[in-house]
Amino acid sequence: MTMTSAAKEYGTALFELALETDTRQTVAEGLALVAEVLRDTPAYLEVLASPAIPKQERLNLLETAFAARVSEYVLSFLCVLCENGRIGEFFDSAEAFEQLYRESMKVSTAQVTTPVPLTPDQQTQLKQALEAKTGRLVTLECTVDPALIGGVVVELDGKRLDGSLKRRLQVIKEVIDQ
Repeated sequence: MTMTSAAKEYGTALFELALETDTRQTVAEGLALVAEVLRDTPAYLEVLASPAIPKQERLNLLETAFAARVSEYVLSFLCVLCENGRIGEFFDSAEAFEQLYRESMKVSTAQVTTPVPLTPDQQTQLKQALEAKTGRLVTLECTVDPALIGGVVVELDGKRLDGSLKRRLQVIKEVIDQ
């Protein structure tokens, strides 16, 4: 499912506000907290999106749930989404914000796939190597895929570095089949 232009606009507007007020990290943390709550209780999002419940009641639910836990900007953002019937686009809007936030902070996320779990020392070494190569801060999201047999596959900033044994064997097979 692709992100709607409205979700991008909402996320961008929130990012611009956070940038102007120097609250990017606070807003990012607040959005992460809201996302966690909404993922853990999907029925809550359904209630917030329900036209059968009066709008003011839904806004009061947001206030009660989040006023003491997130910044005023995040709470206002949630209220605007709810008022405009766009609360169902929260996750996409938050993703749009997150993309802009990561870019502004020069942070990249590397999707790392290995046949066995990496040790903490291996993760640190890989993280340092990727940061040296890109000049950016890198966070790792590691997954295990035993089908790789050996090596590592890294996806970072739209580029795929496939150093897996599975890929090397596939290349050899292609050469032999020619």
